[in-house]
Order: sequence, then structure tokens, then C-alpha cells
Amino acid sequence: MRSLAGLAGCYRERGDLEQAIAIFNKLLHLNPDDNQGVRYLLAFSLLESGRDVEFAAFIREHGDEASFFMAYSKALWAFRSGDKRKDAYLREALQENPYVLPYLVGEKRLPYQLPDYYSPGGEDEAVLYAKEARATWEKTAAALVWLKGMSPLKEN
Repeated sequence: MRSLAGLAGCYRERGDLEQAIAIFNKLLHLNPDDNQGVRYLLAFSLLESGRDVEFAAFIREHGDEASFFMAYSKALWAFRSGDKRKDAYLREALQENPYVLPYLVGEKRLPYQLPDYYSPGGEDEAVLYAKEARATWEKTAAALVWLKGMSPLKEN
């Protein structure tokens, strides 16, 4: 399982999202409890490759998970698809981890060395998310402008 996850990560890293997605899906089939967290990488990969319809199906299956990784992915998907819940999803994500925003919009740079572990709601968690998902946010026209206009303290 770890080897397959590593292989999928390598494919993802070199831009072969089709291969990565296929392996991530296989891993979720083999390990539905997903103690490796490949569902997050699958979500990022689906969004990055523009497979929004598949992402919507994925969210129907995994969207009730209360993690900030999923909250930010749902917010981006909702923004891209014009879903009216986009601001609510983003507020939820920002509430879960407000440290992500500066890394995504370029106010803070990712550290050279990534953290080995993270604390939920912490800056180290935000760094790991931003490393994996930043390219997807950057590829989505106006998403970073929308994100920058939001604030954990702002009510929209």
C-alpha cells in the first residue's frame, strides 16, 4: 500500500495526473478506511486535472468528512462550478485552518523543508496543504482573488 501510494505521488509530482488518479482510486478501493490519507491527494488531483464532474461524485461519497483538507477542496470546487455554497465552504475552511490563506495567495513562502508531521489547525498543516494544492488554486482563474478577499473574521 505504501509503495503504491509512493508511486502515485511520484506520478502526481511529475504531472502524470491520470496515472496518479488511477492508483489513488485503486488504493481507496483496497483500503476504504484510507488510513494513508490518499483521498486528499485524489481530491487535489481530480481538481488539478479539471475533472470536476468526478470530483463532485467523489464529494458525494467523502464530502461529509470534517477535515480542513476536504473543506478547502470543496470551496475551490464550488467556486469553479459556480455553486452558491462557495463562500460558506470557504468560511468553514478558513475557520478550520486560517494559516492556509497566506501560503496560497503568496503572502508567505513555503519553507524549503516540509514538516515531518502536523497538528490539526496548525501552520505546519497549512504548509502541507499549500504544497499539494497551490497549483490547483493558481490554475483556477480568479480563485486566488476570491480567496484573498475572504478573511476568517469577515462575514459574507
